[in-house]
Amino acid sequence: AGGNDDADILDGGGNYDAPEIVDNSHAAYAEQGTWEDGPISGGFNGSYRRIASGSGTNTATWTFDNLEALEYEVYVTWVADAAHAGDATYAVYDDQTLLGTVAVDQSAAAVGQLVEDRPWQSLGIFSAPSDTLRVELTDAAQPGKHVAADAVMIRQTENQPFDVQITNFYTD
Repeated sequence: AGGNDDADILDGGGNYDAPEIVDNSHAAYAEQGTWEDGPISGGFNGSYRRIASGSGTNTATWTFDNLEALEYEVYVTWVADAAHAGDATYAVYDDQTLLGTVAVDQSAAAVGQLVEDRPWQSLGIFSAPSDTLRVELTDAAQPGKHVAADAVMIRQTENQPFDVQITNFYTD
């Protein structure tokens, strides 16, 4: 279970002990609406997409499938620009079930660890019992601004359930 092995720029393998990343140029990324290439150089893997703020019907979606039913921390990165919204909202789903929404300020740089020379901001820790985590960004944001879609990273958390098998049992 490598999870999107054909689409990940970094593949953590079956145990997801390293980051899994889906970029805006990969097969596991999809758009609804009229997104355009970002005008500023940069972005993860050298590019990003953007759209003018709107009603929320236009979406960018990153999908991670074939996951183990565990907890994952979800991170996002974007190119900071004063023209980008201060309230870009990401929704995280376990397949079709909404787990939570998080708004970020895309006019400023992501705050967090560097991976592949990009800053990544955590959206939180989410469970994936269905084997699919989906992250969706809509165009519902500050009027007159843009929303930027770049890359999403998941990382298996340290606090995982585990199975215990008793192989030998002795009594006195």
